[in-house]
Amino acid sequence: MIVVLKESILNCFNDLKEKDFDDELALKNLNESITEYKEYKLSLKEK
Repeated sequence: MIVVLKESILNCFNDLKEKDFDDELALKNLNESITEYKEYKLSLKEK
């Protein structure tokens, strides 16, 4: 799961590098991926 989330975050950075890609959408996706990552890490600590 953690590898998938990290890959998702890296993909968002790659989207930001694409000149034709919508920056706002890429940043929104990045924010969502980071939030998911934080929630996942938090859930691991609670176990």
